[in-house]
Amino acid sequence: MFALFKLILALCVSFVAATTCEMGDGGIKSPQPGDVITMTKPFNLTYCAYAYYKVQTIDIDVVVIRCGSKAGDPCPDFVSGEEIVHHLKRVEGEEYGYQVDATVLRSGGGDRGGQWAIGVLEHATGYYVQMAIYNHHVPVTFVLPDEPEDRSMRRYARDLRG
Repeated sequence: MFALFKLILALCVSFVAATTCEMGDGGIKSPQPGDVITMTKPFNLTYCAYAYYKVQTIDIDVVVIRCGSKAGDPCPDFVSGEEIVHHLKRVEGEEYGYQVDATVLRSGGGDRGGQWAIGVLEHATGYYVQMAIYNHHVPVTFVLPDEPEDRSMRRYARDLRG
């Protein structure tokens, strides 16, 4: 039951304003490489799909990827990650833009030290591809929040466990 609670918290996202994405302008626009993200605080993710002739993006997943044990370690090609947003749809009225305020939570009480990346898995289909998954990532650094964790959330988690 606690795992379900953790999943629900990880999916705490709110949708935001339009993007300025156009065909051929693909990639993660926010966060930028090297940005510092405070765990448990929302950060903006803006992504422009790599759509081209007769290929369309269906949706995206946002993941956290471990790069190395210390800051500055390079991020390898995507192998696995922890999903924080699942099947995000395009911003309404946009053809290529995705935007969300996402939150990275502590995992098992860990501090997530070292180099990490925010990754996007783009699910696409079209002219000669069916259900292709393209991956893109930007290296970031996670820091712990200054204030203590919200005790009401811990109490809620304890109540869920029974």
